[in-house]
This record gives sequence, C-alpha cells and structure tokens, in this order.
Amino acid sequence: MLNRCVGMMLGAAMLLASSMTPSALAAESAQLQELRGKLATSTGLPRRQAARQILALGAEANDVVLSLLADQDLVVRRNAHRNLRARFGDQALAYYEKGLQDAEAMVRIVVVEDLIAWQPRTEQVVALLQKATKDSDNEVRKLAADAFWDFHRDYLTLRKRPQWDHNIEVKQQQELPTTGWRFMTDPGRNGHVEKWFAPDFDDSAWHAATIGKWWHEALPDTVGHYEGVAWYRFDFTAPPAPDYEYNEAVLHFHAVDESTWVWVNGQYAGELDIGTAGWNVPFDIEIGSFLNWGGKNKIAVRVLNAAGAGGIYKPVEFQVLK
Repeated sequence: MLNRCVGMMLGAAMLLASSMTPSALAAESAQLQELRGKLATSTGLPRRQAARQILALGAEANDVVLSLLADQDLVVRRNAHRNLRARFGDQALAYYEKGLQDAEAMVRIVVVEDLIAWQPRTEQVVALLQKATKDSDNEVRKLAADAFWDFHRDYLTLRKRPQWDHNIEVKQQQELPTTGWRFMTDPGRNGHVEKWFAPDFDDSAWHAATIGKWWHEALPDTVGHYEGVAWYRFDFTAPPAPDYEYNEAVLHFHAVDESTWVWVNGQYAGELDIGTAGWNVPFDIEIGSFLNWGGKNKIAVRVLNAAGAGGIYKPVEFQVLK
C-alpha cells in the first residue's frame, strides 16, 4: 500500500512537471525548482516539509499549489487548501467548492474555516457554507452552522434587574404539560439553519417526548445517553390577556440540563448559556412581546448537553409577573 501511494505521488509530480512549458520552467526560481524536485523524489516528513515551503512562496508557485489541492497526502492536501483567497482572489471560491467534496473531513473543515473568514460574505460564500451545513460529518456541519448563528436578545429579566426595588408578584401561573412535546437530536448543530424554531416547521418525524425527566429517561431506546444539541417543540395555548396591570409574561424553567435557547412563535426570546454550571439553575425567558394571548403559541427550545444527562428535566411554567 505504501509503495502504491508513493508511486501515485511521484506520478502526479511528474505529470505536473511534464505539463509545464520550457519557458514556464525557466521562469521558476532555483528555489522552486529544487522544492519541486524534493516533492517528486521524497516521501513522508521531508516531502511534507517541501510542500510547506512551496506554499510559502509567491505567485510563481501557483501551478504547483493547484496540484497540491489533489495531492494523495492528506496533510499536504489540507495545508494546500488554507488561505487560497490570498493567492487566487475570488477564483479561490471555485477551489473551495471542489474542496467541500474532498473525501476527508479534515480538508473540508479547513475549507469551511476559510469560508467563514471570507469578508464580505457574498452570496456565493453563503451558498457554499449552506452546502457545508448538510455535510456528512458532524464537525463540518457544526462549524458551518455556527456561521449562521445570529440570535441575540440583550435584556435582564424582571427578577434580575438591579434597579427593580419592588416585590415581584406572580399574578398568574400555569404549568406546561409534561406530555405532548416533540423532540429531535441535532448532532450536526444545524437545526437553527433548518429553522427548526419556525412555527410552520414540520416536526411530524420527531419523537413524541415528555419533559420533567432527562431525555435518556424519556426516550431510553431512541435517544439514550446522547450528548450534544437537541430540540423540543410544543404547542402552548396562552390564557386571555390580563385585564389587570402587569409587567411581564415569562416562561419560568425550573432547570434545564444544561444550556438553553428559546423561541416563541418563531421569534428568538432568550437563553441561559453559562456552561455546565447551568444544569440546575432556574431562569426566566420573557415572552410577553411575542405571545399570542388567548391563542396557540409555538415554543421551540434548543438544549445543549455537554456531559452526562441532558434535557428539560424539571417543570416549565407560564407566569404573569407584576
């Protein structure tokens, strides 16, 4: 197998050399010619070192760099895909598109990293990143999906506002049912790209689930001791709008293991994201401005469990606060 790989590397290098015109070869610096020779005749670490030195050269090495994008050595191929824009400008996108089809995830990860760094983010770049969110490898999908995370809502909940010096009264509360929830794991962490939070998203293929227990207890056979991101969806009928003065309506989570992001009717409502320390922390998500009073509301909850048990394992209450 080793001899076969070496033979393929040598053959590729010889093909590149034979395809160059004498004038092109003459235009090469002595350094590039020497490195090309090492690339053709060496193997293992010396060959990788020669490739690295070629990648450090300027435009004169462009033809060789293009050949390295298809090199049989994974490390050489991965390194060749880095920072292509600096060398080829916008033409690099064509090479990145081909790189997303590489058989090795390590190469595709490098391509996605460079696409994320590409500014301004053109329609073509966005299209390539969106393609990567559907990659077969979880790490590639996660990296690409993170590039589309644009959910922020900066506020302090009523219970945490330091300037609020009044007693907070729960004027109305309603515990959400533990049954009737839909659940799906999201190992590639790209559910937000697929808009799993949207009210009209079709979750019919999801698991029927309960809350008030960890997901490995609620779904022992289909989910088990899964670690990563998962989503819950629930249809909640809100009571009629209060006919009295109030300050805010919240979803009060008694605890979620361990990081949580919440949408109501497709609108991003807030999060608790303090790492593993958040696994037993009660918190509020203010939803008054998104709520359909007296009607149905779609709640979507994204949960990250980094270690151990995970899920909405304690009650969730709808509360009206004053």
